[in-house]
Parts: sequence; structure tokens; C-alpha cells
Amino acid sequence: MTSVPHSALPPGPRGRIAPTIRYMRDPYRFYEDAQKRFGDLISMNSMNGRLVVAFSPEGARQILAGREEDFYVGFGTDAVTPLIGAGSLLVTSGERHQQDRKRLSPTFHGSRMRAYAEQIEASVHVCTQKWKAGQGITLRSEMEEISSEVIVRTVFGVTRRERSLAFRTAIREAVNEVPTAAIFFKFLQHRFGGIGPWARFLRAQKRLDDLIFDQIKVVKSKTEPGEDILSKLIALETEDGSALSDREIRDHIFTLLFAGHETTATSLSWVLYELMRNPEELAWLRSELESLGDKPRPNELATHPALDAVIRESLRLHPVLLEFMRTVKTEFELQGWKIPAGVTVAGAIPMIHRNEELYPDPLRYRPQRFIERKFAPHEFATFGGGHRYCLGAAFAMHEMTIAIGMIVREFDLSLLSDRPLKPVRRNATIAPESGVPTRVDSVRVKNAENSREAA
Repeated sequence: MTSVPHSALPPGPRGRIAPTIRYMRDPYRFYEDAQKRFGDLISMNSMNGRLVVAFSPEGARQILAGREEDFYVGFGTDAVTPLIGAGSLLVTSGERHQQDRKRLSPTFHGSRMRAYAEQIEASVHVCTQKWKAGQGITLRSEMEEISSEVIVRTVFGVTRRERSLAFRTAIREAVNEVPTAAIFFKFLQHRFGGIGPWARFLRAQKRLDDLIFDQIKVVKSKTEPGEDILSKLIALETEDGSALSDREIRDHIFTLLFAGHETTATSLSWVLYELMRNPEELAWLRSELESLGDKPRPNELATHPALDAVIRESLRLHPVLLEFMRTVKTEFELQGWKIPAGVTVAGAIPMIHRNEELYPDPLRYRPQRFIERKFAPHEFATFGGGHRYCLGAAFAMHEMTIAIGMIVREFDLSLLSDRPLKPVRRNATIAPESGVPTRVDSVRVKNAENSREAA
């Protein structure tokens, strides 16, 4: 990247290693201190390049309103490409990115969501049917189970228990072995004689790769295509009418696993954490769900505004990804500054979500905000916006509304400690510390008619 003098950019913390380490350890405190010291737009060096970070909704709006031709994906792509693959939507730009988004979009919208609903419901049941009154659980681990089961069913079309367990184990091992430091310090992406964190990740990645490529062969051998996402990817054609290669399919699948599994499990944990801490909001949610009757179908849960609101309010307070980023291709004007080519502009999602003008009493958990008004992508930035809006946003919300709706109807849960949980870094996401130790106080209802045969 071309060297850019500090005088050409907004002020910000100096150095490269120290800011990166402070950001890794406590990103919330790092951003709060930087905003107090330098204002709503800062520049900083990191181990992956130069950043200009906007803390205000207006700065976020200007970035998201930028044209696709103004930007490319450059920041940190050489560090994350070995994790997810060069064909991932997360690291492609330009015409290829446009074409892949166009091809993949129908898989994640409209009728496809309704088709996935019953598999999501069955997944939640499979993973929660073992919960008993008085039992202690680590909520984050339980949500990982649900998320991985959903992926195995909806992405791979696998329901047979032995095969499902193999996939779920491989997914969790690959995700859990991602070394956080190697994302920020690429020089750590070395095997070091096969004993270091990167070597362990590569072995876990290989085990998951073997399962994925084998499942591609299985699906291709079927005479009738399935309803799972893998089947839809295999049926896709490129611009010249040819099929996607197995490697391209694998990279798209890996994107779903790393962008969907970890983030969804963490988000579900935060939602339930906030509902347990705020019993009045939980009571409000349950009263709103009463209109669905005793046996709501999964698509009724998925479209319920109260469930949507409790999830969005949790995502506002606890975004699992902290920024959306664009790397400037030629020059880009941001809040009066001429940002040179090669510099990455970013919106700091936690700071946008704590803007007092947008969200009065911003640290309070109040889901009704999202019923009282709609928020634009630069105001509620969890899924990004513009030409790189998260393609899996609808799927994630569908999964979370069904899961939360089922759990709050069927179980009474309580936190094992009254101490507020701190957000801590978990791979590339921000998760609740200690996994949210929880007690199952009682089983409210077992929804026996729903999804038992599928489970």
C-alpha cells in the first residue's frame, strides 16, 4: 500500500503495534478513548494497514453511500483469505463480487427462507430437548450447537445423526481453532514445525474440507436436487453457462460457516442474556407472542415484530462484528477530508449504535425502539449496507427469531451470576465472557407437535 503522510488524514493514535494490541484487548474502550481525544473521525495504523474510522452516523452514511467503483476490498484480505478461501464474497471485489452476489442472492431470500424454517425449528428442538429443570448450561456452547445443527441441515442437507455429528464436530473444531492473533498479525500464519496455533487450525480446516468435498460428490450423484443450500450452489451457473467449480462452492460454503455460525451463536447468546437481565422485557415479549396461540408455526415466529425487535436491540448493544470497511480505490471525500487511495475507511458500529441522538439512553436494553421507528443501515449497522450489505442477513434473522421464539416459550432461564458480563474477543467476533453460565429453571411447555418427526 502507498505510504500516506499523517498530515493528509484526520488525527488519531500514533504507532502501529500498540494501537493494534489495545484494540485487540478492549475495542470498546479503545474507540471510546479515541473519540474523546480526537473526535468523530480518526486515522490509525494497524498491522493490516491504514484506517480512517468514523464514529458518527453521518460518517457511516457517507461511507455506505459511496459507489462500488470508489472502493475495493483490501484491508486484511491477505490475512483472512487463508481462512475462508479466495472465492469468498468477503474478499472479492468489482465485477466478480457483483456477479457472485447476483447468483447467490435467490438462495437467501423470499420463499427460500420459508423453506428453511422447519429445518431451523427441528434444529432448535434437537439441541434443547435435553435441557432439564435445575440443569446448569453454558449458554454460548448451547447456541453453538443450535447454529451448527442449522448449518448441517440447511446448508448440507444432512439429517442422519452420525453424519450430522461428524459435520458439527468438524465445524466447531475449525471455527474454534482460528487463532485470533493470526488475523491481526499475518506473520503468525506459519506452521512452526506443526505445533503452533496456525498448524492446528490448518489440520482442523483440512478435516472440514474433506467432509465438504465429499458431500459435494454425494449431492452431485443424486438424481433429484435437494432443497439445501449446497444443492442450490451446485445447480448455479456462471456467466458463460458453466457450473461453479468444487473449489468455488467450497469457498462459498466456508463463508457461510465462518460468517454465519460464529456470529449467530454469539448473537443468540447476547439476546438471551439481555432477556434474562431484563425480566420486564421478557414478560413483554411473551405477552406479544400469546397472539400466536399454543402451537405457532416457525414462519409465524420468524415474522413476529416483537421477536425482531428484541433481537435487533441486542444486536445494537452487542454487535458481534465491530466495523464495516471499504478500501479507497482512487480518492474519497469523507466528512470534509480527502481520503487517499489505498486507505481503508470504516464505520465503528458500537459507537454508531450508542449515539444518543439516535438512541436515547443508549446503554439501556429497550426493544420497543425498533417497533416505534425504522433505522437506516447507517443508523443500525450490524449487517452493513450499500453494495456489500450482508447477503445472509435475512437467513440470520430468520434463524434467530425462530430460535428465540421457541426458547422463551419453552423454558425459563436465569443467569448464574448477577455480575454484568464483559464483551471479549472470540476469534473475529465479540462474545460474552465465560460463555454465559445459565440455569434452566423450568420447562414451560414442550411443543410436541412441532418438528418432532423431523428431529
